[in-house]
Amino acid sequence: MKTLTAAQVKRLPVGTDVALVRESTGQRALLWVVKSGRKKMLRGVFGWMHEIADRPGWHYEEAEK
Repeated sequence: MKTLTAAQVKRLPVGTDVALVRESTGQRALLWVVKSGRKKMLRGVFGWMHEIADRPGWHYEEAEK
């Protein structure tokens, strides 16, 4: 998996699979990039939306093809 910043995630095409990873435990949430109005956001498996932003203790990873 390739580690990404929030700015790099925002430039990914809609439909790209992304993982949000907690650095301390390695827990990951599988998400995909969606368009919500004019903003790009991340949608989870259960339908919740997550804003794309850098947060301390977390990083994004792009799924390998």
